[in-house]
Amino acid sequence: MFRDNLKFPTQMFQGAKLLDFGAGTGEHAIFYSRWGAECTLVEVNDLACNRIRSIFSQFTPENAVYNIVESSLFDVDLQEEFDIVASEGVLHHTAAKEQGFKNLVNHLKIGGFVILGIATKTGQFQRDLQRMILFRFANDEKEIKSLADRLFKSHIDRAVKYGKRDRQAVIFDTYVNPKYDTPSIAEVQQWFSNNHIAFYSAWPNFMPPVMGDSPGKLSLGELQLNTDISAVSELFNLAHNKDDSEALEAYAAAGHSLRELLNPIVDEISDVTPQSDFNLERLINDCGALQKFVATFNPFYSDVSRISAMIREVSTLIETVHRGDIEEVADSITSFEHLFEGTAGLGVNYFVGYKE
Repeated sequence: MFRDNLKFPTQMFQGAKLLDFGAGTGEHAIFYSRWGAECTLVEVNDLACNRIRSIFSQFTPENAVYNIVESSLFDVDLQEEFDIVASEGVLHHTAAKEQGFKNLVNHLKIGGFVILGIATKTGQFQRDLQRMILFRFANDEKEIKSLADRLFKSHIDRAVKYGKRDRQAVIFDTYVNPKYDTPSIAEVQQWFSNNHIAFYSAWPNFMPPVMGDSPGKLSLGELQLNTDISAVSELFNLAHNKDDSEALEAYAAAGHSLRELLNPIVDEISDVTPQSDFNLERLINDCGALQKFVATFNPFYSDVSRISAMIREVSTLIETVHRGDIEEVADSITSFEHLFEGTAGLGVNYFVGYKE
């Protein structure tokens, strides 16, 4: 994730002073330590702190430096600055997510990096629909667990398989957990701007593939603070339900046809020298063929059709929920082809920035 998707190689952690807000039981933070960071781990839950101590005593290098602070991330004041500050899967479970982010970056050195993993409104949308149904028709924790297993079994099975958590952990974190207050990507962009944090990278990426300025013009970090640009990506996040490898198949098919028409044009006039001889008539014909193809080229067609169909299913679901018959709700969910399928949105978005 860090090296390949966020362009943040693990060497960046070597010798860095790192602050982790909401370290949980330490399974993420242990990697920071093993990559060479001096870790300060803030966690409010005493049982989780005990788990961190156990994990770190077993799996950190002999010379590892770490400090576990049992405190709320809203109350802690460490009176020091860090090279890297991080919070993963935490702030959306708090009552003041923006203030939590501000507290985090207040501990960041000038030029230091912030790593934020947080569920977003569009990525969480399908799971919020699931939560709405469960809270509407279940009266207690036991009923939530039972109904979730009945209505959303495939989603829970997938989360267990790929998230490496047991079934109860998935159900409690996704459904029983009483607080899931997610921001939009635009809100996160505003948090960065308000706290003088420049954007560095994000996953999923939300910038369109149209940029290519030479260095020295408006920076990518400044462009990534434009809150309107991210809206298109948020629509795709809302309807995300396929693994990337599967989702890219339609683009690969369209790209194959495009490449067969594009290559002859650029190949014809590459390596231009004073002695070059060109077949201009063939070049004209090739340009005409490419022009016809581009007029019909829409690699997003299947995605747009799928998103439109999913939104219709959302409307159907809301209508059945409004009528108040859980059996009707269950039947409609069974009939859906897109909603709640596969990934059912996104679990967490990642954002990386640096203090200007």
